[in-house]
Amino acid sequence: MILKIDQIKAQCRIDPEFTHEDELLKLYADAAEKRVTSYLNRNIYEAEVPETDPDGLIVSSDIKLAMLALISHWYENRSSVSDYEQTEVPMSFYFLVGSYRFSP
Repeated sequence: MILKIDQIKAQCRIDPEFTHEDELLKLYADAAEKRVTSYLNRNIYEAEVPETDPDGLIVSSDIKLAMLALISHWYENRSSVSDYEQTEVPMSFYFLVGSYRFSP
Protein backbone atom coordinates (compact mmCIF):
# COMPACT_ATOMS: atom_id res chain seq x y z
CA MET A 1 0.00 0.00 0.00
CA ILE A 2 1.57 3.28 -1.10
CA LEU A 3 -0.40 5.54 1.23
CA LYS A 4 -0.07 5.26 4.99
CA ILE A 5 -3.16 4.84 7.14
CA ASP A 6 -2.34 8.03 9.08
CA GLN A 7 -2.28 10.03 5.82
CA ILE A 8 -5.66 8.61 4.86
CA LYS A 9 -7.16 9.35 8.26
CA ALA A 10 -5.88 12.93 8.14
CA GLN A 11 -7.41 13.42 4.69
CA CYS A 12 -10.76 11.98 5.83
CA ARG A 13 -10.61 13.87 9.15
CA ILE A 14 -10.71 10.68 11.19
CA ASP A 15 -9.25 10.59 14.69
CA PRO A 16 -6.02 8.55 14.55
CA GLU A 17 -7.18 6.59 17.62
CA PHE A 18 -10.35 5.45 15.83
CA THR A 19 -9.44 2.10 14.26
CA HIS A 20 -12.90 0.69 13.59
CA GLU A 21 -12.75 1.54 9.87
CA ASP A 22 -9.08 0.85 9.17
CA GLU A 23 -9.84 -2.19 7.00
CA LEU A 24 -12.31 -0.15 4.94
CA LEU A 25 -9.74 2.62 4.52
CA LYS A 26 -7.15 0.07 3.37
CA LEU A 27 -9.67 -1.25 0.85
CA TYR A 28 -10.22 2.30 -0.44
CA ALA A 29 -6.44 2.81 -0.65
CA ASP A 30 -6.00 -0.36 -2.68
CA ALA A 31 -8.86 0.64 -5.00
CA ALA A 32 -7.45 4.17 -5.42
CA GLU A 33 -4.04 2.76 -6.32
CA LYS A 34 -5.63 0.47 -8.90
CA ARG A 35 -7.75 3.34 -10.27
CA VAL A 36 -4.67 5.53 -10.72
CA THR A 37 -2.73 2.70 -12.38
CA SER A 38 -5.63 1.98 -14.72
CA TYR A 39 -6.17 5.64 -15.62
CA LEU A 40 -2.47 6.27 -16.22
CA ASN A 41 -1.94 3.07 -18.23
CA ARG A 42 1.24 2.50 -16.25
CA ASN A 43 2.39 0.96 -13.00
CA ILE A 44 3.27 3.15 -10.05
CA TYR A 45 6.04 2.46 -7.54
CA GLU A 46 7.04 3.91 -4.19
CA ALA A 47 10.79 4.13 -4.65
CA GLU A 48 12.31 2.49 -7.70
CA VAL A 49 10.99 1.52 -11.13
CA PRO A 50 12.17 -1.94 -12.22
CA GLU A 51 14.19 -2.10 -15.43
CA THR A 52 11.56 -4.49 -16.78
CA ASP A 53 8.92 -1.72 -16.65
CA PRO A 54 10.09 1.12 -18.92
CA ASP A 55 6.75 2.95 -18.55
CA GLY A 56 6.67 2.64 -14.75
CA LEU A 57 6.43 5.75 -12.63
CA ILE A 58 7.61 6.68 -9.15
CA VAL A 59 4.68 8.05 -7.18
CA SER A 60 4.87 11.81 -6.81
CA SER A 61 3.11 14.00 -4.26
CA ASP A 62 0.42 15.00 -6.75
CA ILE A 63 -0.41 11.36 -7.49
CA LYS A 64 -0.62 10.68 -3.76
CA LEU A 65 -2.90 13.69 -3.38
CA ALA A 66 -5.12 12.40 -6.20
CA MET A 67 -5.36 9.03 -4.44
CA LEU A 68 -6.25 10.76 -1.17
CA ALA A 69 -8.93 12.80 -2.97
CA LEU A 70 -10.48 9.60 -4.31
CA ILE A 71 -10.39 7.92 -0.92
CA SER A 72 -12.01 10.84 0.88
CA HIS A 73 -14.62 11.07 -1.88
CA TRP A 74 -15.48 7.39 -1.49
CA TYR A 75 -15.46 7.69 2.31
CA GLU A 76 -17.93 10.59 2.23
CA ASN A 77 -20.10 9.10 -0.56
CA ARG A 78 -20.40 5.44 0.41
CA SER A 79 -23.61 4.66 -1.40
CA SER A 80 -24.99 5.40 -4.84
CA VAL A 81 -28.43 5.69 -3.22
CA SER A 82 -28.62 8.46 -0.68
CA ASP A 83 -30.83 11.21 0.68
CA TYR A 84 -27.99 13.59 -0.08
CA GLU A 85 -26.69 14.88 -3.38
CA GLN A 86 -24.23 12.50 -5.01
CA THR A 87 -21.05 13.82 -6.55
CA GLU A 88 -18.76 12.46 -9.22
CA VAL A 89 -15.06 11.80 -8.84
CA PRO A 90 -13.40 15.11 -7.99
CA MET A 91 -12.06 16.98 -11.01
CA SER A 92 -8.87 17.51 -9.03
CA PHE A 93 -8.14 13.81 -9.58
CA TYR A 94 -7.87 14.28 -13.34
CA PHE A 95 -6.00 17.57 -12.95
CA LEU A 96 -3.43 15.97 -10.65
CA VAL A 97 -2.73 12.80 -12.65
CA GLY A 98 -3.56 13.78 -16.22
CA SER A 99 -0.06 14.86 -17.16
CA TYR A 100 1.31 11.42 -16.20
CA ARG A 101 -1.11 9.49 -18.40
CA PHE A 102 0.58 7.20 -20.92
CA SER A 103 -0.99 6.76 -24.34
CA PRO A 104 0.42 3.67 -26.05
